[in-house]
Order: sequence, then structure tokens, then C-alpha cells
Amino acid sequence: MKPKDHNIVAKTPIRPKAHNRMARWLLGCFLVWLLGVSVKSPVYAQDRSPEDELKDAINSYEYGDLAKAIKQLRALLFPRPGKLRTRAQRAQASRYLGFAYFSDRKRFPTTDPRRKAYLTQARRFLEEYILFNPFLQSLDPAYYPPDLVRFYTQLRQDVLRERPFLLRRTPEKNIQNQVLVLRVTRQIKQANPFLIPLPFGVPQFENGHLLKASLIAGGSVVALAMNVASFLVVDAMVIKSGPGAGQFRSSADANAAFAWQIVQFSALGIFGALWVYGIVDGAVFYQSQRVSVLPELPKVDPSLFRASFRQPFP
Repeated sequence: MKPKDHNIVAKTPIRPKAHNRMARWLLGCFLVWLLGVSVKSPVYAQDRSPEDELKDAINSYEYGDLAKAIKQLRALLFPRPGKLRTRAQRAQASRYLGFAYFSDRKRFPTTDPRRKAYLTQARRFLEEYILFNPFLQSLDPAYYPPDLVRFYTQLRQDVLRERPFLLRRTPEKNIQNQVLVLRVTRQIKQANPFLIPLPFGVPQFENGHLLKASLIAGGSVVALAMNVASFLVVDAMVIKSGPGAGQFRSSADANAAFAWQIVQFSALGIFGALWVYGIVDGAVFYQSQRVSVLPELPKVDPSLFRASFRQPFP
């Protein structure tokens, strides 16, 4: 029987390879987490300029991700005046936002009210772009769908026909820009050529020359009144019946009647000269149609503005 050796202690063998694999796995998870945090950090978002965000939004539209493009472009334009620095960039963003709304509406059924709302938004933002760049007559059908080309062409014609003007007011601090569209309606009046031979400045009134027409009308009325008055005065000096019917009562009346007849025929000549001048002037400045411009003030919600009467608008 062998004696027991109390100095021998049983130990579990150590596996260094397993510990190394665990450490490497934990380190990899930490690096992945750190990379994700750095990608989503605000510092990275601040490094991207509005111009880069506009390029990303345009790329989203061109690659067919319309919902994403709408979200990105609205973030650049709202709240007004938006993140973009120049008016040309804002106009470009409005253009692609209108294109995106017009194309994205097709994913809704015809009876869905969102389809009509998207079309309204497309019209709104494309109008803003046309106001900035009215010289782009049509879209290239090689790059844009035919229905979008027709829609843009018709919208451009409507906008230029109504002659809108964009009124902007520099906002105060903490006040958003409020954009008003002042539409101007053109009224076309067809002229009547048969009114040219008429007296009293009628052709000038028809041509829209109000001052000239008023002077001719006033002079014609005064001349005609003087002619009639002179005739009545001379007629009152003539004997109506009796042996001397048709003659003047005295030589003094004959001299006075002669002076009044000069006034009578002079007034008649002035009236005729004004009549002839009115005919010639009306024929020279005749316009087959006259266009008048009438502004239509938009309806404005007063709660959107804060006006001060102590200082004029900047």
C-alpha cells in the first residue's frame, strides 16, 4: 500500500484559445456599435451641406424613389425660406418637388382624394418654378413622361397668361416668410370701327385716350352751343311778319346781327374742325382690341402676419 502524497492538488486545465475567441467577439461587437453611432451622430449630419441634400433628393427622384424625394425636398423648402441659400436652388427644389408630386400621385386610385391633393401640390410648386424661370418653354420628352410634358406646357401657358407677380416681404426675427401670389387678369375689349366717324371724341374714348377725348368732346359742345346761341340771337333781331318781314329793325341790329353771324359760322367751323380731327386721330390710333390689366388681390389670413404701423415695410 502506497502512502498518500498530500502535496499533489488536482487542477482543471485552462483553455486559452476559448478566451481569445470571446475577447475578439466582444471587441468586434463594440467596433460595430461604435461605427453605427458615428454614422447616426449629429456631427455627421451637420457636415452635409444643403447642396448635398438637394443632390440626394434629385437622385432619389431620378431613381424612382418618389416618396423619399418628396420628404427630402420638403425638408429643404420648409419652413420658409428653407435651408437652401440661393433663389435658384429653391426654384430647382420646387421644380423636382412638383415633378415628384405629379408622378407619385399615380400610385393612388382615381377616386382617392390624395391623388387630387398631389396634383394640386404639383401645380403649386411648378408655378413657383415657372415664376423664377419663365423662359423654359417645354420639357424634353426624351427625359420626361408625355403626360408630365403636357401638364407643364399647359401650366406654363396659364401662368404667363395670368401674369402673376410674387410679392415678398422681409420677415422680422422669428417670423417665417409669407409668400403671396398677386394674379393679374387681362381683359381684351374688341374695338368697333364704325364709331370712328362719330363726333364729340367718341373714337378717342373707344381707343382709350381719355384726356384727348375729353378735350375734343368739351370743345365740340362749346362750339355747337355758341353756334346755336348765335343763330337764336340773329333770329330774334329779324322782323317775323308785316311789311318788313325778313329784315332787321334798324341798322344797329343789322350790324350786331352781322357780328353774331361771324360768331355763329366761326363756332360751326371750330365744331367741324374738331369733328374732322377726331375722325383722323381715331383712324390713326385705331386698335382692333384693347387689353386692360386688373389685379386680383389674394385672400390673406391676418393671423399669419404681424404688421407695425410705426415703421414702413422694408
